[in-house]
Amino acid sequence: MSQVDWRVIRENITWNEADSEQALLKQRADQYAAPQKRISTDENTHSLTVLAFDLGTERYAVEVSFVRAVRSLSKITPVPGVPDFYRGVMNLRGQIITLMDLRRFFEMTAEHQAREVIIVQGNRLELGLLADHVQGIQTLSLDDLHSAEHMKYLKGVTASRLVVLDLAALFEDERLIIGGLE
Repeated sequence: MSQVDWRVIRENITWNEADSEQALLKQRADQYAAPQKRISTDENTHSLTVLAFDLGTERYAVEVSFVRAVRSLSKITPVPGVPDFYRGVMNLRGQIITLMDLRRFFEMTAEHQAREVIIVQGNRLELGLLADHVQGIQTLSLDDLHSAEHMKYLKGVTASRLVVLDLAALFEDERLIIGGLE
């Protein structure tokens, strides 16, 4: 029976955070530098590319054109004197991001704990939308999107019950601006 060299095994499984972080940053830099796969914007395709995510038992989506980043939720710092749908702020690489809980904004019950943040930007605002779980990017046919004209912030709903939010309309809501109309 041969001897096991435990020193070699320990060296191979030692976690070096600095090297790992550098490798991750290099991987991301390579991805950003790579030529982007062009998503068809042909008028005849009538499609919409969205980022889908879970809020409790419901599934939502936002257009990827509004999405700047997706991150794990870190420490939330509460801010006094703001509407209850603003959960607080978080520090993202030195930038302070305001966190918005869509469940509270839409007056839903908050059954689950948010674990991820979707950083979105539009109408000179940048917000972090809290999500239980980010599902990923999907391309939807506009023909599969059922109208939701009676709902102010919805583009529509798919047959699989994916609710597509209209962030352009949401960003125009005066409640999002502290000191705006309430």
